[in-house]
Amino acid sequence: MVPNVSGISLASQVKESATASASAPRVAPLKRPEIKYDVQIEREQLKAVVSNLNDQLQKGSTGLGFSINDTVSVPIVTVQNKTTGEVVRQFPNQTSVNMAQSIDQLKGRLFSGKA
Repeated sequence: MVPNVSGISLASQVKESATASASAPRVAPLKRPEIKYDVQIEREQLKAVVSNLNDQLQKGSTGLGFSINDTVSVPIVTVQNKTTGEVVRQFPNQTSVNMAQSIDQLKGRLFSGKA
């Protein structure tokens, strides 16, 4: 015999609960987005942008120019005064570049076993 709670049997309460949960809308799990990133394409796009900026600046005769340094793993964009060669601005700044190079050297030492 099933106990009676406030006039409704426990069996009917369980049945109603199961029916309610079965009819409740289900939420599909979110799919993780696939991120595609090609370093070579990004470098080519950056070179195209720098070239376009230099063309535009040349038309305006501002005396500034942009260049890209690919000697390190991250491209470095510099804004230079064309007449003096002075670096007006650098992205990322020289401190960040020095830190990245130091970290790369440290990683090389750690993995090569030389200290």
